[in-house]
Amino acid sequence: MRKNLTVCFVAAEGATVIGYFTLTAHALQKHEVSTSVTKHLPRGYAVPVILLGRLAINCTHQGKGLGKALLYGALMRAFTYSQKSVGALAVVTDPVDEHAKRFYEAFQFVELKASNRLFLPMRSIQKWIRK
Repeated sequence: MRKNLTVCFVAAEGATVIGYFTLTAHALQKHEVSTSVTKHLPRGYAVPVILLGRLAINCTHQGKGLGKALLYGALMRAFTYSQKSVGALAVVTDPVDEHAKRFYEAFQFVELKASNRLFLPMRSIQKWIRK
Protein backbone atom coordinates (compact mmCIF):
# COMPACT_ATOMS: atom_id res chain seq x y z
CA MET A 1 0.00 0.00 0.00
CA ARG A 2 2.87 2.39 0.74
CA LYS A 3 3.92 2.11 -2.92
CA ASN A 4 0.36 2.70 -4.19
CA LEU A 5 0.27 -0.72 -5.83
CA THR A 6 -2.88 -1.92 -4.09
CA VAL A 7 -5.61 -0.90 -1.70
CA CYS A 8 -6.50 -3.15 1.23
CA PHE A 9 -9.99 -3.42 2.75
CA VAL A 10 -10.18 -4.97 6.21
CA ALA A 11 -12.91 -6.66 8.24
CA ALA A 12 -12.21 -6.49 11.96
CA GLU A 13 -13.67 -7.34 15.33
CA GLY A 14 -12.33 -4.66 17.61
CA ALA A 15 -8.57 -4.57 17.00
CA THR A 16 -8.49 -8.09 15.50
CA VAL A 17 -8.34 -8.48 11.73
CA ILE A 18 -10.72 -11.28 10.73
CA GLY A 19 -10.46 -10.91 6.97
CA TYR A 20 -9.33 -8.66 4.14
CA PHE A 21 -9.11 -8.23 0.39
CA THR A 22 -6.96 -6.12 -1.93
CA LEU A 23 -7.81 -4.46 -5.24
CA THR A 24 -5.39 -3.24 -7.90
CA ALA A 25 -5.77 -1.72 -11.36
CA HIS A 26 -4.33 -4.24 -13.81
CA ALA A 27 -4.30 -5.20 -17.48
CA LEU A 28 -4.16 -8.48 -19.37
CA GLN A 29 -2.88 -9.02 -22.88
CA LYS A 30 -5.53 -9.82 -25.49
CA HIS A 31 -4.19 -13.34 -26.06
CA GLU A 32 -4.89 -14.16 -22.40
CA VAL A 33 -8.64 -13.57 -22.72
CA SER A 34 -11.42 -14.98 -24.87
CA THR A 35 -12.04 -13.17 -28.15
CA SER A 36 -15.67 -12.69 -27.10
CA VAL A 37 -14.33 -10.26 -24.48
CA THR A 38 -11.69 -8.57 -26.64
CA LYS A 39 -13.38 -8.31 -30.04
CA HIS A 40 -14.46 -4.69 -29.51
CA LEU A 41 -11.15 -3.44 -28.09
CA PRO A 42 -9.02 -1.18 -30.26
CA ARG A 43 -5.96 -2.74 -31.89
CA GLY A 44 -2.99 -2.90 -29.53
CA TYR A 45 -5.15 -2.18 -26.50
CA ALA A 46 -4.64 -4.27 -23.37
CA VAL A 47 -7.65 -5.66 -21.47
CA PRO A 48 -8.27 -3.41 -18.44
CA VAL A 49 -9.21 -5.39 -15.33
CA ILE A 50 -9.26 -5.05 -11.57
CA LEU A 51 -7.05 -7.56 -9.80
CA LEU A 52 -8.45 -9.10 -6.64
CA GLY A 53 -4.96 -9.75 -5.32
CA ARG A 54 -5.78 -11.29 -1.99
CA LEU A 55 -8.89 -12.39 -0.15
CA ALA A 56 -8.19 -14.00 3.19
CA ILE A 57 -10.16 -14.97 6.27
CA ASN A 58 -8.75 -15.56 9.75
CA CYS A 59 -8.86 -19.33 10.34
CA THR A 60 -11.13 -18.87 13.39
CA HIS A 61 -13.75 -17.20 11.16
CA GLN A 62 -13.70 -19.53 8.16
CA GLY A 63 -16.91 -21.31 7.21
CA LYS A 64 -19.13 -18.54 8.57
CA GLY A 65 -19.89 -16.72 5.31
CA LEU A 66 -17.29 -13.99 5.76
CA GLY A 67 -15.48 -15.00 2.55
CA LYS A 68 -18.67 -14.62 0.54
CA ALA A 69 -19.37 -11.26 2.19
CA LEU A 70 -15.87 -9.97 1.47
CA LEU A 71 -16.02 -11.23 -2.12
CA TYR A 72 -19.35 -9.46 -2.57
CA GLY A 73 -17.80 -6.28 -1.17
CA ALA A 74 -14.82 -6.60 -3.51
CA LEU A 75 -17.02 -7.19 -6.55
CA MET A 76 -19.34 -4.30 -5.63
CA ARG A 77 -16.36 -1.96 -5.31
CA ALA A 78 -14.78 -3.23 -8.54
CA PHE A 79 -18.04 -2.80 -10.43
CA THR A 80 -18.60 0.70 -9.04
CA TYR A 81 -15.02 1.69 -9.88
CA SER A 82 -15.46 0.35 -13.42
CA GLN A 83 -18.56 2.50 -13.89
CA LYS A 84 -17.36 5.72 -12.25
CA SER A 85 -13.61 5.84 -11.68
CA VAL A 86 -11.47 3.58 -13.84
CA GLY A 87 -12.36 1.51 -16.88
CA ALA A 88 -12.27 -2.25 -16.36
CA LEU A 89 -13.90 -5.13 -18.22
CA ALA A 90 -13.54 -7.74 -15.49
CA VAL A 91 -12.17 -8.83 -12.14
CA VAL A 92 -9.28 -11.27 -12.24
CA THR A 93 -7.70 -13.26 -9.40
CA ASP A 94 -4.93 -15.78 -8.81
CA PRO A 95 -6.28 -18.52 -6.52
CA VAL A 96 -3.68 -19.74 -4.05
CA ASP A 97 -4.84 -23.39 -4.18
CA GLU A 98 -7.61 -25.71 -5.42
CA HIS A 99 -9.85 -24.85 -2.47
CA ALA A 100 -9.66 -21.15 -3.35
CA LYS A 101 -10.21 -21.94 -7.03
CA ARG A 102 -13.41 -23.85 -6.24
CA PHE A 103 -14.57 -20.96 -4.03
CA TYR A 104 -14.25 -18.47 -6.91
CA GLU A 105 -15.69 -20.87 -9.48
CA ALA A 106 -18.82 -21.13 -7.32
CA PHE A 107 -19.30 -17.42 -8.10
CA GLN A 108 -18.92 -17.95 -11.88
CA PHE A 109 -15.25 -17.04 -12.21
CA VAL A 110 -13.78 -18.91 -15.20
CA GLU A 111 -10.22 -20.00 -15.77
CA LEU A 112 -8.26 -18.08 -18.38
CA LYS A 113 -6.87 -20.25 -21.16
CA ALA A 114 -3.30 -18.94 -20.86
CA SER A 115 -2.87 -19.20 -17.08
CA ASN A 116 -4.34 -20.37 -13.79
CA ARG A 117 -5.96 -16.99 -13.31
CA LEU A 118 -9.70 -16.73 -12.86
CA PHE A 119 -11.78 -14.13 -14.69
CA LEU A 120 -15.22 -12.64 -14.02
CA PRO A 121 -16.58 -10.10 -16.54
CA MET A 122 -18.21 -6.94 -15.21
CA ARG A 123 -21.41 -7.87 -17.07
CA SER A 124 -21.61 -11.03 -14.91
CA ILE A 125 -21.00 -9.00 -11.77
CA GLN A 126 -23.73 -6.58 -12.83
CA LYS A 127 -26.22 -9.46 -13.22
CA TRP A 128 -25.19 -10.88 -9.82
CA ILE A 129 -25.61 -7.49 -8.12
CA ARG A 130 -29.09 -6.99 -9.58
CA LYS A 131 -30.43 -10.31 -8.24
